[in-house]
Amino acid sequence: MTRPGREIEVVGAVILKPGPVKTKREVLIVQRPLSDKGGGLWEFPGGKIENGESSEQALVREIQEELFAKIKIVKKIGRHEHQYPELKVKLELFYAELLSDFQLAEHTAYQWIDCANIKPEILLEADRPFLKMIRTEEV
Repeated sequence: MTRPGREIEVVGAVILKPGPVKTKREVLIVQRPLSDKGGGLWEFPGGKIENGESSEQALVREIQEELFAKIKIVKKIGRHEHQYPELKVKLELFYAELLSDFQLAEHTAYQWIDCANIKPEILLEADRPFLKMIRTEEV
């Protein structure tokens, strides 16, 4: 059980779909298992920053653990703090490119989706503030 007032630092990746440049910007989102907090919701892949890790090191490690994949970090998107009832999440998000194929280790599903078609209510609350930015920003 999470202690009230607890804070965690996490990092996430907006992974751009590989391939030729297209008119739509497709990114990877993954669905959380029903047994997890926020189960059934979608998120940008990533996870907790461990002691002694930089955000970038944590993101590379988390993508390796969650997707069995290698990535190249392209650009920092931003940082946001979200207060859940039991937990404050400090999330830092980066654009990234896949350097290998991937497979799901922890999530129940994935989809490549055009940023313009992501409905905020399908995402974890902490990820939602980044939607406007990733829809309009050039990478």
